[in-house]
Amino acid sequence: MKFSQMGGMVSGLGVGFLGAIAYLTNPPLSQYQAYAGQQIATYLKGNVCENSGDELPFGLGNVQEDILQNYCNTFVDVSQAQLGEIVGQQTNVNNYLFFSIYYTDIALPAPLPRYSFETIGIFQQFYTYRAEKS
Repeated sequence: MKFSQMGGMVSGLGVGFLGAIAYLTNPPLSQYQAYAGQQIATYLKGNVCENSGDELPFGLGNVQEDILQNYCNTFVDVSQAQLGEIVGQQTNVNNYLFFSIYYTDIALPAPLPRYSFETIGIFQQFYTYRAEKS
């Protein structure tokens, strides 16, 4: 057997093996919901809860601000699973056997913005490659 034929066989087996692993590790929607719930919780804690005391009237002090931020963080922690379920209801999935693409549109009531996300799931991991606010 020639070296080039052997190299071709090894390459073919490698591609087949990689494809089998990708197929077996293509994450399901339930796993995406957990990922999305965690991502939203992280966003809310960093952007909403941290700024929740900014609108308090002057003179209320830092104690009320800290209490409000702690309450917000606790509320987000408790509702993380429900956030994932809500996202799952607003997500369309295209399954390509080796990977999946998740299209999520979160339309909030007016005057709040609409959020759109595109995420690829492959090898039990998620990568959000598009996030838009409109």
